[in-house]
Amino acid sequence: MAVQYVGLPSAQRSDFVAVVFNSFGQSQGEDEGKLISSLTEQLLTRTPKEDLHAFCAVDSGTLIAAVIFSRIRFGNDPRIVHLLSPMAVAPDRQRQGV
Repeated sequence: MAVQYVGLPSAQRSDFVAVVFNSFGQSQGEDEGKLISSLTEQLLTRTPKEDLHAFCAVDSGTLIAAVIFSRIRFGNDPRIVHLLSPMAVAPDRQRQGV
């Protein structure tokens, strides 16, 4: 089955956070994995829906990559700006073009 790129289904939020934890935990250490996965959970639960865009890559029903775009507001500035962070790929799927 080919990798599918989809918006984040709410049922897979824990898998989304786990991919972030595993990716950052393996590359930067467990403390960093905990920190970034906690930030991810907060973004997913506290950011207004209209300011959050979360996407994932799914292969054979398994979430293998995660990315969040969250809107940044600057006072009265009318521009719409999004921050790409975090972005993570499961350690065993990195360097494979996901």
